[in-house]
Amino acid sequence: MWTNFTNDIKYKINKQKVENPVLHTVLKWLLIILIIILIILLVLFILLFIVLPIVFAFCIALQRLCVFWNIEEPKDPQFEHPEKYGYQGVKNFYITSTVSSDNTKPISIGAWWVPQENYINSTETMEKILANSSYPVVLYNHGVKATRIIRFPYVFGTLRKFFHIVAIDYRSYGDSDSIDLTEDGVVIDVVNTYNLMKTKTKADIFIWGHSLGGGISTHAAKWLKDEQNEIIPGLVIESSFSCLRDEIYQFFLTQIFKWLPWFDWCVTNPIYNNGFLFNTMENTQQVDCPIMMMHSADDPIIPYF
Repeated sequence: MWTNFTNDIKYKINKQKVENPVLHTVLKWLLIILIIILIILLVLFILLFIVLPIVFAFCIALQRLCVFWNIEEPKDPQFEHPEKYGYQGVKNFYITSTVSSDNTKPISIGAWWVPQENYINSTETMEKILANSSYPVVLYNHGVKATRIIRFPYVFGTLRKFFHIVAIDYRSYGDSDSIDLTEDGVVIDVVNTYNLMKTKTKADIFIWGHSLGGGISTHAAKWLKDEQNEIIPGLVIESSFSCLRDEIYQFFLTQIFKWLPWFDWCVTNPIYNNGFLFNTMENTQQVDCPIMMMHSADDPIIPYF
C-alpha cells in the first residue's frame, strides 16, 4: 500500500512537471525556502533557549554583567570636570576601599562631594566645610548602567538644598579600580565610604540607594550594624526591589525565558548560588533605623509591587 502511495505521488509530481513546468519550479523553490527557514528557526531556538541559558548557568562573568550592568555611562566621562554636566561647586576625590572583608588590599573608589547649595561658591575645603557645617550628609548609591554622573540631575539639585552629598562609583564602575564585582564587594565600598565620612563630620549621615543601589544600601546598613554595631540615622530606598530573584522574574527581558522548564536551573539558581542576593526585604527587617521607601506606580523597569 505504501509503495503504491509513493508511486502515485511521484506520478503526480512528474505529470505536473511536464504539464506545468513553471508552477513546478516555483513550488519546488518555495519548498526549499520553507525548509531553510524552518532549519534557521530551529537553530535559533536551540541557540536562544538551550545554549544561551546553559552558557549563562556556567559563566559567572556573564551573570555579573547582567546583575551589575556596569556599562560606561555617559561615554568618555570627565569626572574631574563636574561643571560640564551642570553640577557647580562639586569636588572630585577618591576613597580607599578594600578588596574584601578578608583581603585588605586597597582599591581606589571614585567619588564626588556635592556641597549643600549655600556652599557652592565657598573657597573653603571640603574637610573644613564638613567639620563645621551642621547640614547632614547623604551617601548616594546609584543603580546599574550609571556612574556618579547620574542620569537624573534633579536628584543632586534637589538633595543639595538640604544636605551635603557624597556619591561614589563602586568598584569597576566609572574610574574606580577594576575588580570582580560581588555583592559583598560593593557593600564594602559603601561601608568604607560611610566610615570615612564619619571621620569628617559630626552631622548625621544618611544612606540613599536607587534601584540596585537600594539593595546595596540596605545591605550596607545591615553590615554596619552587625559588624560595627553602628545604627545609621536613616535609610532611603528609591525605586528598588524586594530581592534580586523577584526582580529577575519580573524583568521585561526575562519574560521570553520564564516559560522554560530549566529557567530556574539555568538563570535564577546560578545567580543566587554565586552570592548575588540583594535581599532588601530581609535586610530591612534587621537594620533598626528609620526607613523611607519611594517608588513610582508606573515604573517600567522594577514594578512597584
